[in-house]
Amino acid sequence: MRDHSIDSIYVTDRDRQLLGLLEADAASRAIEAKAETITAHLTQDFRKVPPDEPLQNLFAMFSEKSYPIAVVDEQQRLLGVVVKGAVLDELARAGEQ
Repeated sequence: MRDHSIDSIYVTDRDRQLLGLLEADAASRAIEAKAETITAHLTQDFRKVPPDEPLQNLFAMFSEKSYPIAVVDEQQRLLGVVVKGAVLDELARAGEQ
């Protein structure tokens, strides 16, 4: 993760069911502990939204946490992530129109 400047990553199962968020420091602890799985090192402290969440709602979510926002369907399958820069770009474009 550090080699690619990633400080967190969402973890899913084989069916894309969102299991949690793994932070770089938690991944390091799991490696140091020689953990067989990372499940115990995942956090549930992140934001997730449905695909039809209004853009203006996402901006406020970034003030609380800096993690990308997970976009999930009704079955909690990860569809994608939204990063703060993308939201700011879209809000700026909307303001120009």
